[in-house]
Amino acid sequence: MYGYPDAEPFHLSSHQQALIHDLELNILFQAMARDDNFLSEVAQRAILSGLENNTDTIRYRQAALKDCLNNREVVQKLYALTAEATVGTRTLQWTSSTYEYLTSLHYYAIDLLELLLPKLRSLRIIADESSESFTSEAFRAFFAMLREELGDEYLATIGMHLSELRFRKGILLSAALNEHNEGTNYTVRRRTGDELKWFDRLLGKTPPALLVYVAEGDVVGAEVLAEMRRQGIGKVALVLAESAEHVLRFFEMLRTELGFYLACSNLYDQLAGPGPAICFLNQRRRDSASTGFVDYAIYAWFCRRSRSLSRTMQT
Repeated sequence: MYGYPDAEPFHLSSHQQALIHDLELNILFQAMARDDNFLSEVAQRAILSGLENNTDTIRYRQAALKDCLNNREVVQKLYALTAEATVGTRTLQWTSSTYEYLTSLHYYAIDLLELLLPKLRSLRIIADESSESFTSEAFRAFFAMLREELGDEYLATIGMHLSELRFRKGILLSAALNEHNEGTNYTVRRRTGDELKWFDRLLGKTPPALLVYVAEGDVVGAEVLAEMRRQGIGKVALVLAESAEHVLRFFEMLRTELGFYLACSNLYDQLAGPGPAICFLNQRRRDSASTGFVDYAIYAWFCRRSRSLSRTMQT
């Protein structure tokens, strides 16, 4: 939508509330939302910030809206996909560095990314199947981005990394010693084919190694191991959380963008049929003028009033 604001919590100012009341804009928002609270909020944001738009932005959005009107089923599918990815999903917050918290953050971020990964693949499939039906700059650029950045090999690689980061075979860490001979710079390392085959493990064909066992009941030893794991997993957990938040944010913004065009499509449906004609403005000169416009809120109010008077007269 050309610099549409981020989907932060939206609250109407007293000035905006007065403007909505004076211009009866709730009638307009209801027509655009069709009882969908999310679409109502998106419509309010867009309408109330409309004075900030230049002619290029208006033409850009009009072209995208025409694509939506001509490809209703595809846009509805995209919007439903973004709703599935975002509704009820808890955003990640990282404000603690304790071992228990970082471990929970680590695995929750993996769960979230594994949930969103099929959604990304579905977006790319829709782009492959439907991009040729769209002509606007907005949708052409969007579908091109999906095809370029979400290839099968890339998505498969992400899935493989997420599986490895579950550490089902334990965590491989490297470390260094500081000047006091204390462990530092704990770093998670990727296993590179060093695992023994099951037959070798069965026969005990293991390479020589120095092993340290923590005795049962050794609280101090267990705490030392937990601290080593915390330092190793901490950086990974934060990177995973940031990545998951980024992908989730992408779906939230896409839902907002698509929601705006769906709300406009709903309004278009309300205006279709008998009544004022619908047109898309394409004026490029600042000194040009147009006549014959109808305020939708007034038009809808008169329509309701007329129907009410008609029913009264019939009774």
